[in-house]
Amino acid sequence: MIDLQKYVDAARESNSAALENARNEIDGNVVDNDRIMFKRQTVNRQISNILSGAGIGTAGIPDTCTFTVDPYSYYISVDGVDDSLKLSMEQALNQGSNGKNLYKHILTCSTQDGCNSTQVSADARLKFQAFQQVYEYTGLKLNELEERGGTCYTKDGEDIKELISAAVDKSGTVPGDYKAQVKQWICGMISEISGKGWNNVADMKLSILFQSGRLIDTKQSIVYAQESEWIKESIGSSWYSVTNK
Repeated sequence: MIDLQKYVDAARESNSAALENARNEIDGNVVDNDRIMFKRQTVNRQISNILSGAGIGTAGIPDTCTFTVDPYSYYISVDGVDDSLKLSMEQALNQGSNGKNLYKHILTCSTQDGCNSTQVSADARLKFQAFQQVYEYTGLKLNELEERGGTCYTKDGEDIKELISAAVDKSGTVPGDYKAQVKQWICGMISEISGKGWNNVADMKLSILFQSGRLIDTKQSIVYAQESEWIKESIGSSWYSVTNK
C-alpha cells in the first residue's frame, strides 16, 4: 500500500518547515530523540499539574499505575490504582484534547527506529488510520458502519467509499493533483480492513506507565526516561532537563 500522507503533508508545509525537516534528516536520530525527551518532560509536567489541580498528589499514586488510551474516543483509562483514585484521575485527565495529545505522544514514542513496540502492529495501525481518515472527511465512525462486500455502509445504505470520494473532491486542504491518490489510499484501507473484518483486527490501544510523576514507556525496547541506559548511550548524560513543578 502506498502511504500518501507524506505527499499531502509535504504540499501543506512551508519552505521553512521543509528546511527544518531536511536538517533533522541530516542530523539523524539524536535530534529526534532529543525532541522526544523534551516533549516527554513537558507532558510529565502537564499531567502532574492536571492531577495537582484536581487535588491528587503524584506521591500517592502507586508505581503500578498505567494509562491506556482508546484509539477512537481517546478516553484515558487508569489502571493499577484503587477504584476511588481511578475515578478521580480519569475525571481529571479526560478533559479537552488531553486524551488525543497523550495518544499521539505514546504513538510517536512507540514507532521510532529500534523501539520494537509490541503495542503497534501493521494491521492495528492500518485500522487506526482508516478510522481517522474516514472520521476526518465524513464525521462517520467506521466501527459503527455495516461491513459488506469489501466496503462499509451507513444506516441509510450509503457506501462510505462514495462519501469519501465526494468529501476529498470538496476538500480545500488536499491539492488537486493528489485528490485521486488520496481517495485511492483511503478507500484501499477501507477495503483491506473490511476484508479482514473490523472485529478480527486488534484495536491499537496504547498504554504507558506513570511512576513518581513521570511517564515510563512499556512493551518496547526504548524507554524515554532520562535515567534509562538507552538514553544515556544515545544522548548522553549532558542532556538538559525541565524541572517538574
